[in-house]
Amino acid sequence: MNQKLPQRIASLWLFFLVYISASIITAAPIIALSFIFDFDNIVLLALASIPANLIVIFYYTRNRFSSAFSGAFASNSINYSAANVGLILLVTLCCIVLLDPVQAFLPLNDWGREETKELLSKPLWGFLLACIAAPVLEEIIFRGIVLKGLLQSNSPVKAIVISALLFGIIHFNPPQSIQAFLLALLIGWIYYRTGDLSLCILVHFINNALSFSLFQITSLKDFDTLYSILNNNTLYFSIELTTLLLFIGGLISLNKLFRLSNNLASNPVTAL
Repeated sequence: MNQKLPQRIASLWLFFLVYISASIITAAPIIALSFIFDFDNIVLLALASIPANLIVIFYYTRNRFSSAFSGAFASNSINYSAANVGLILLVTLCCIVLLDPVQAFLPLNDWGREETKELLSKPLWGFLLACIAAPVLEEIIFRGIVLKGLLQSNSPVKAIVISALLFGIIHFNPPQSIQAFLLALLIGWIYYRTGDLSLCILVHFINNALSFSLFQITSLKDFDTLYSILNNNTLYFSIELTTLLLFIGGLISLNKLFRLSNNLASNPVTAL
């Protein structure tokens, strides 16, 4: 029998249980070995997230794996022109800049800061895990499974907020959780408007790839925020205000693009 996608609070508890259980099962052997042989390998621990995510995906798509995401990666959501991709890039970058104050000003404990830096300090593994595996697998789970299920029995706003909240919680790190939640609101809106996981993965990739790329610049390794890099209140808040205006304009343009694409998809004759 096919497993239903999580649609209500009760099914979300089950999802969380499945997700946590899968994470524990895959990470436990590595943690045990680290205690026995006295080693600490963040790469191995991060690698454990891949089978954990695959377990969750398999659980919710078993018996119908081939059709579970039919059309999700080949949607006619937008024309992938340079201009349109550039617009998505602009909106994503603006969102990232607007999230900077969360880490810059909120007095939150960054539990995973050193572990994240250790992972990113290994360019090959850092890129594969943070920029490839995480965007693809996490978007399949949190947009392609969780949000898709919630949209079937909840209002779009409620579904997007709840799925974003779950996405933030599973990061288990206060600053990262808040930023992940806010970014997931944008990604969730994009999925709701397009049904295209490719766009969600693209936005997620841009966010992670930017962090990864900045960390590879030696002179910026010791800076965690744009605020600490600039070290100038006037310049920083001027950039934030300008970015906010660009973000709003970008969202309006993106909304028009999605509306136009939806109209063309429902009335293909007009595209001739």
